[in-house]
This record gives sequence, structure tokens and C-alpha cells, in this order.
Amino acid sequence: AEINDSVDYVMEHFPSEYRTFAFPFHDYNLSEVELIELINETQLDACFGSIQNINPDIPKHYPRIQMDNYGHSAKKVLKNMRMKSFTRKYFRFSLF
Repeated sequence: AEINDSVDYVMEHFPSEYRTFAFPFHDYNLSEVELIELINETQLDACFGSIQNINPDIPKHYPRIQMDNYGHSAKKVLKNMRMKSFTRKYFRFSLF
């Protein structure tokens, strides 16, 4: 209800063609089922979060990468994240 109220407020005061929501810090305590329910119940067009352990193929969910927490170059972080996503998607486990 709180997220839906927030999205409604933003849409009312800053009209947009899209209903979107971005978790301000992280969404680690949210399960995959809860995330899908949230997207559907709030009728989001896109949702942005920092989930690291959830299926990367959830429709309308776009995980963001916190570049400042790794201490490596952006190129290396992105390469590692692609490998992590690949292993999760095709082997159903994470190497990292």
C-alpha cells in the first residue's frame, strides 16, 4: 500500500506516461513472489532495485548495480555481474 501510494503521488504531481518505482537503497528482503505481486498490484511499467539473488528474468524488473561498493573498475564489475546472471539463469546457482 505504501509503495502504491508513493507511485500515485508521483503520478499526480509529476504526470508521466509510465508508472515506475525504484527502491531507494536495496530490496534484499523481498522474495521473488513478493516482487511480482508488487509489480502487478501497483500496475508498474518498470521497477528498479538492487536484488542480487532473484531471477533476473522477472518482467518489468530491472536490477541496478551499485558501482561504488565493489572497489573495482566498472568494466570488471559489469563482467562479473554478467557471469553471475548467466550462471543463475542457465545453471540455477550462483558462483559469486
